Amino acid sequence: MIGFGLIFCSICSCSISSSHLRKNLKTVTVKPSDEQLIGVYKPDVTTIQNLPRYGIQNNSSFRLSKGGRLEYRQIPIRILDFTEDRKNNNTLLTGQGEWKINDRGYIELDLIFKLDENNTLSTPMVLTKQLDKYIIYYFQGDPNKDSVAVFIQE
Repeated sequence: MIGFGLIFCSICSCSISSSHLRKNLKTVTVKPSDEQLIGVYKPDVTTIQNLPRYGIQNNSSFRLSKGGRLEYRQIPIRILDFTEDRKNNNTLLTGQGEWKINDRGYIELDLIFKLDENNTLSTPMVLTKQLDKYIIYYFQGDPNKDSVAVFIQE
């Protein structure tokens, strides 16, 4: 019975912390160093549960590396491109690209996906922070309806 209680508490705390992160996000206003942003970003539980039609999975991820290098795995094209969303394109992207930080009065993270030799897709994403974790926050429609994809730095 104690084992079940521990498992139940662990599961509940994961959901609560994910929800807690979403409600206490702080917009990044000071440009962070590249070193602070480097790492793997994975979707939170709420993103996977609330946006099933987009195809975001547990193994969907962004990896930001030194020198502005981006690696992405199992990222649904429809979360990045509204025209592909309207076509119900369920293609999952895996590949490489670039990333850079832009300061437009708020800090934005530009992710540039190299789709093939001749085509790229550039997507600006809001950069937020909670405690010591950076969070990539991408709107999927009405932000008041919690229709956002959230990727948390591991």
